[in-house]
Amino acid sequence: MHIERNAAGESGFHIWPDFMTICSIDRGRQELSSMEEGDIVVAVDGMRVSCMEDYKQQAVGIVAFIITLLRCTHNDIDASADPCVQCGNQKFMHAAVFCPECGTRRPETFLPPPSRGGFA
Repeated sequence: MHIERNAAGESGFHIWPDFMTICSIDRGRQELSSMEEGDIVVAVDGMRVSCMEDYKQQAVGIVAFIITLLRCTHNDIDASADPCVQCGNQKFMHAAVFCPECGTRRPETFLPPPSRGGFA
């Protein structure tokens, strides 16, 4: 989702730092209409963020950026990930590099950051 700060430097949403979830949205901003409270922030400009410190390093002071969100459609079930090669665990852990069950390093795919559309 493309985010562009307004003249006051506001992104139009707030993040609950403990869970990296969207907790409030400026509904007057049409470009945020597909964002929902509870969406999990997983990346900024293609770079994985697992905590508020990571998010701030990538987004604070940036005029425009792309945010990647994860939405669990059924809040009563766990999201699943590719099975762990060691133990077969499929429990999703946001931004986990290691399996939460056995500690095996999970495979990672790094994508180049997308173009910022002319913004520096």
